[in-house]
Amino acid sequence: MADDFQIHWDVDDSGIMRTLGRLADGPDFDAIFEFESGLIDVFLKTQKDVHVDTGSLKNSAFPESHYDNDSEEWIGEFSYGGDSHPIPFVDYARIEQDRDGTHNFMRRVDTKTNDNYYIRALKRYLRRAG
Repeated sequence: MADDFQIHWDVDDSGIMRTLGRLADGPDFDAIFEFESGLIDVFLKTQKDVHVDTGSLKNSAFPESHYDNDSEEWIGEFSYGGDSHPIPFVDYARIEQDRDGTHNFMRRVDTKTNDNYYIRALKRYLRRAG
């Protein structure tokens, strides 16, 4: 009769469970702060580059962000156009953006660089959660 051969592994998964619990709570304050900083950095670049005639286009810009606890999703965005002053409503933001040269206020915004900023912030958060 052949001898029975068995292998038994005991795995301590407590560290994994703690990490999963922290991840399930969504991004921490530091991660949200980094996301917000990235948004403001890009917004300020556009503010520097916006063509100013009356100041209404520049004044129409509005950065906004929101973290939803239910979906655990952070959303940050900014837009140009809409309510402003001295012209009460700006409807030409897209036309200015589509023009060549100094009129395109988005000309120095590199989406790849900005995406990398958020990716780095997310990686730092994941390292802290682990």
